[in-house]
Amino acid sequence: MLITRTAIRKILKTVGSQTAETGGILLGPVGKDVVTDFLFDNGKANGKKRMEYEPDVDYLNGRLAKIDCELKGVLHSHPKGYTDPSEDDFEYARKTFSLNPSLRSFWMPIVIGPPIETLIDEKNIFVWLVCPKGEYYSRKFLVIDEKFPDCGA
Repeated sequence: MLITRTAIRKILKTVGSQTAETGGILLGPVGKDVVTDFLFDNGKANGKKRMEYEPDVDYLNGRLAKIDCELKGVLHSHPKGYTDPSEDDFEYARKTFSLNPSLRSFWMPIVIGPPIETLIDEKNIFVWLVCPKGEYYSRKFLVIDEKFPDCGA
């Protein structure tokens, strides 16, 4: 996964500074395989005591409709020790594919054990690539210098 420094800074300021089970969406230019922006989401009030991140889809879709970028995936945090996507995470990915049939893949990075104060690296972020048929793969990420404008999220 290619991701810009701007997107990493936004992740650190938001998800990286919160307790586990917060998140948001990864955004990037249409047709390009790069994440250039991150839109934090406080999550949907689900009556649970923050045991799982549930995106506020209405809020996120409203913001996404106002910018010139496309959804690249969802990043969220887990408590320390939980590096793999949960069944609820996969269910969210399945719904996303069903609502977006042109989507070829879906990034699902998991930040482990926030708060993270200074650095996101391979010890505290685990990147997963989810495909339409349900298969998923562990991937690395590469932080790149800005070559794309951010999405203005």
